[in-house]
Amino acid sequence: MRIYYKLSLDITADHILTTPQCAIPCFEGLFPAKLNSIALDLLFDLAAFHALAKLRIHHDLSLQMLSAVTRRLGDSLRKFKSQMCDKPDLGYTPEELAKRARRHAKEDEKRAKQGLPPAQRRGQNGPKPFSLSTSKIHKLSHYEYMIRRFGTTDGYTTQNVSFPLFLHSFA
Repeated sequence: MRIYYKLSLDITADHILTTPQCAIPCFEGLFPAKLNSIALDLLFDLAAFHALAKLRIHHDLSLQMLSAVTRRLGDSLRKFKSQMCDKPDLGYTPEELAKRARRHAKEDEKRAKQGLPPAQRRGQNGPKPFSLSTSKIHKLSHYEYMIRRFGTTDGYTTQNVSFPLFLHSFA
């Protein structure tokens, strides 16, 4: 999985849209049969949601399909969390732990220069949690409504709003 992730960092922006679809063969057979079907179902639902959400033209049927796929994605995410992510052997890799230790050492060094004690941290080597209580996952359910209200996601940007505010902050 990590090899696929590192390879995916080298692709161009034009290929980003095909990443969810291309990930499915990479995960096939990676887990035992029951867990494999859960992982592949989740990847398929993610790819279907991504494809429908990024359509450049929508009508009532495509938005109904997006709504159904979003519900199925939510079910797949909950199943993934309950049956795969609560396993005790899931955790950070040695590389991730080493990177974290270097970052914490650098932060503690800065704090020492300021005369502050080292920051207290908890659960540094424990399991890596997967949370369904994030704003990204919550906002998936709002895609259909936002497309109905504002149009397809390629038709607007926050840059027009944020750039004048950025300039105003320097005035």
